[in-house]
Amino acid sequence: MTNKNLNEIVEKVKKQFGGRDPIAELNQYIQNASPEELRKIIMLSTNRIGEALKGGEYETAYEAAFYVNLGAEKLLSSYKMAIMSNKVNTNEVGTA
Repeated sequence: MTNKNLNEIVEKVKKQFGGRDPIAELNQYIQNASPEELRKIIMLSTNRIGEALKGGEYETAYEAAFYVNLGAEKLLSSYKMAIMSNKVNTNEVGTA
């Protein structure tokens, strides 16, 4: 993918958000957030991920508990994979 293609994609996506860059806004918010605010962002995110995995709102307490935990598992797994990938890319881990 060329830089031109990437820039076109970025601009096309930003148009869907009224020209805003939600990722840049989130990064700025995270930079300025307190630890308590970060915990809230994470917990709200696990709920939203859970709802997305279920395909809608929860209908029972069990569904809520299960899908929020599944959301937390997906979030944590993604974070661990990103950390490992970064270590591999920066040669911080040994070779297999």
